[in-house]
Amino acid sequence: MMARFGRRKAAGGDAGALDTDAEELEGEEWPGEETDQPTGTPLRRRMFASSSGGSSQDEEDLPSSRLRGNERTYGYAVGAVIAVASIIMLVVTGGAGAPKHPQPIWPVLGLVFGVATIATIRFRNRMLTSLVAIAGGFVSGQARTPNSLSGVKIVALLAPVVYGIMIFRRQSKADRALRASQPRMTAAERKAARGRGRGGAAAKDEPAPGRPKPSGRYTPPKSKTPPPKGSRSKR
Repeated sequence: MMARFGRRKAAGGDAGALDTDAEELEGEEWPGEETDQPTGTPLRRRMFASSSGGSSQDEEDLPSSRLRGNERTYGYAVGAVIAVASIIMLVVTGGAGAPKHPQPIWPVLGLVFGVATIATIRFRNRMLTSLVAIAGGFVSGQARTPNSLSGVKIVALLAPVVYGIMIFRRQSKADRALRASQPRMTAAERKAARGRGRGGAAAKDEPAPGRPKPSGRYTPPKSKTPPPKGSRSKR
């Protein structure tokens, strides 16, 4: 029994030693391992970060027009809301306040825009996704439905509008931060730039070497053709 306990303790010690070695080797690069050229991060670590839900590229380095963080999740939710609401309005056509002649074209278009909203998230373009979502909410809200579906219409209309406003505000904030991070020209630098621009324009107006400089005062030559006889009447 003591021998068995000793073997278990030894096995536990070996496992602890392996964990320690793994932690020490985690921050080291393996010999011959391919690295990511822009960041110098080993591809093994980048693949682990992507598989664990992390991002190898910092979101701050992305353009302001790209979807970031939970914006894609919200986009999927908004597209699903539009699609489900359109299906409900397409199926439920009876009840109090229902139109005598339902027009299924609007729910069908709303369903198409809902699916398109989910599809555009793949491009990660803020403006494209938000505009498609707002168009889907507007189209689905045009359907005439029973009174029992008023809440469904309101949700299908407000969800994409709120999402679009959030995207527009975030992109405007990112654009302002980008402009603020760029170095601004001082008054002396702006003056020097204007001077270089004027100097370039003056250099274009200079004549080629060996040719006389044109005079600033130009006198057109007089006509040598005599006036026709009889043009002036003698009194």
